[in-house]
Amino acid sequence: MYISAKVFATRPDNVDRYADLNASLASGPRTSPLVVLFGDSRIAFWSPGLDLRSSARIANRGIEGETTEQMSLRFENDVLALRPNVVVIQAGINDLVGASLVRGDVRNAIVERCVANLTGFAQRAAGRGIDVVLLTIIPPARPPLYRWLVWDSAIWDIVDSVNDRIASAASDGHVSVVDSRAALMSNGSWNPGVTRDTLHLAAAGYVRLNEMLAPKIDDLLAHAVQ
Repeated sequence: MYISAKVFATRPDNVDRYADLNASLASGPRTSPLVVLFGDSRIAFWSPGLDLRSSARIANRGIEGETTEQMSLRFENDVLALRPNVVVIQAGINDLVGASLVRGDVRNAIVERCVANLTGFAQRAAGRGIDVVLLTIIPPARPPLYRWLVWDSAIWDIVDSVNDRIASAASDGHVSVVDSRAALMSNGSWNPGVTRDTLHLAAAGYVRLNEMLAPKIDDLLAHAVQ
């Protein structure tokens, strides 16, 4: 059942989730810079929000449970069409949990598509002049004992390998790859209180991410409006 659910998650069904909000945002006057947060549940549940020096508007375009394959179908509408100054991307863990539960060519294909999607998001946005903050995939915390029946420790090595590969996206002048672990982990262990379960962050985790990202985003926005 669990594996079937993960495979089903690669099917698109959220393309129009933000259609009304996007239409409203696009039709109104642009009186301040725009930052889009794009990704899966790590984005969807982002709270507290970014505390920026600027008066930038923040548009959250996260959808819980999504894979990068699903996100690729809505990237144009939920990011590019909004013409943001900055997009922050955190995605890929749902792909890689699925990859960890299979073997061989199937695993490799999922991993390759995840890398291609993440680097593709960055390149497409940069090509439109949007500054990209691509966060490395946040690795899962250790699951409770009952989840080990549907869990494979290979997930941590898979996440590390994908993070190493997406680092190359930073070669584009508009793309910054930021190590999310620097805000959440110390010496390979999770900082106290930053996670609320295996895959999701607690408020303290978002505070740490905000502290790390806000100065960088403010600098990008200051450059954008010059």
